[in-house]
Amino acid sequence: MNKDYSVLALDTLNQWFLSNGIDTSKLVYFESLQVYLTGCKKSTPKGVSISYSAKKSNRLYLRFKTASHPRADKDNPCNEIFNKDGLINALIKSFKVADKLK
Repeated sequence: MNKDYSVLALDTLNQWFLSNGIDTSKLVYFESLQVYLTGCKKSTPKGVSISYSAKKSNRLYLRFKTASHPRADKDNPCNEIFNKDGLINALIKSFKVADKLK
């Protein structure tokens, strides 16, 4: 079963923007990053979350439960930088992880 995770992630993110009445074209760079971070966090599938730490060199991390780590407090690196493209790629990876965890 080959799913197109990028289409699924972008559709979910766009639905969140529309449901909250957010027009990203009217935001400046840092404001749009904050909105994209919030949108990506709210759009992740159940069981997976995106975390960001400025202390860890502006990298994005995925949090999820596994058999060896029953709590979702471990940051798993997803090799993405904190920018718009990195947030979208992290969201795509969260859908892949959620699908593998099923």
